[in-house]
Amino acid sequence: MTNNEVRAATFSPDSKSIVIGDIKGGLYQWDFERKTEIARRLKGDDGIPIMGLIFALDGKILITTHLSRSGSDVKIWDTQTWTYQTERNYRCAAVSSSGKILAMGGDGQIKLMDLVSKK
Repeated sequence: MTNNEVRAATFSPDSKSIVIGDIKGGLYQWDFERKTEIARRLKGDDGIPIMGLIFALDGKILITTHLSRSGSDVKIWDTQTWTYQTERNYRCAAVSSSGKILAMGGDGQIKLMDLVSKK
């Protein structure tokens, strides 16, 4: 696990693991059954602190929110490949109860995205 200050955490939809995000932009996933770290993704591309985490689409997508003095971002991670898409200038995110629609807000605007098509 991380030695850095943790800013956010979320359980996987099946409650078998937890993902935490730290102040340096690190992501860590811990498996409760095996009692071991199963994934570690350090710093996307900029090391901006992770302020929020949300799972969507049965755990296939993880949304992270990042906030620093230089800006704010939402990153949409594919948890199979640990690649991500960045949405700039959004400070917060919420996922619909179906897990298929992402709402992002920031700088006086709201954006809705279909998480299947990414549009």
